[in-house]
Amino acid sequence: MYHCKIAATATEFADIAQLNYATFVEEIPQHQRNPQRELVDKFHEQNTYIVCYQDTQLLGMLAFRDVRPFSLDGKIGTIEDHLDADTCRKLCEIRLLAVKPEHRRSFVFLKLTQALYAYVLDGDYSACVISGTTRQQKLYHKIGFSAFAPAVGEAEAQFVPMVLTAAQAQAFHAPFQSQQHTFYPGPVAQTTALSHTDVSHRSQPFKQLQQQVLTHLNQ
Repeated sequence: MYHCKIAATATEFADIAQLNYATFVEEIPQHQRNPQRELVDKFHEQNTYIVCYQDTQLLGMLAFRDVRPFSLDGKIGTIEDHLDADTCRKLCEIRLLAVKPEHRRSFVFLKLTQALYAYVLDGDYSACVISGTTRQQKLYHKIGFSAFAPAVGEAEAQFVPMVLTAAQAQAFHAPFQSQQHTFYPGPVAQTTALSHTDVSHRSQPFKQLQQQVLTHLNQ
């Protein structure tokens, strides 16, 4: 089963450095090789990493950052010169989008984009920008991104400046919001009155009843 989270541990950051190296050194030649086979991003301390795991194996990741200047500012100049004021109200940048090759036809990419869009919408960002590799333009368009400037980079590693607005993120994310189920004990959205009990699960009578049940189970 896949699960997405915000990376927080030393082990997770080590996994990220290895996937970063495999993708952006060995597959897409942007950086020099090294014997450690690890690549720590230059903005690592400012990045928030959304990662997708299957058990203890890292399958995919992306880096989220809202500190200016963005890396894309350095490639095409000030981003605001290419987009309208409403789109630029509160920008963020997505970088290092990577999924292990053997999992690129699975749900990993979908899980990452769902988590990203929820993050963007919860943070009230007006849009996020990304340097989308020319190899995956069809995929980026499919999840709502659109090009807003010509391709940049070397011939063997070209990237297209792309943008995803909050409205586009909402349109993509909305169908999944209606499908989500919460299995936590509370609080929950109770829309109808309970017919079988009026005892709150946070009340003292409930705690006493729960303890009686546990005692019987133990016996």
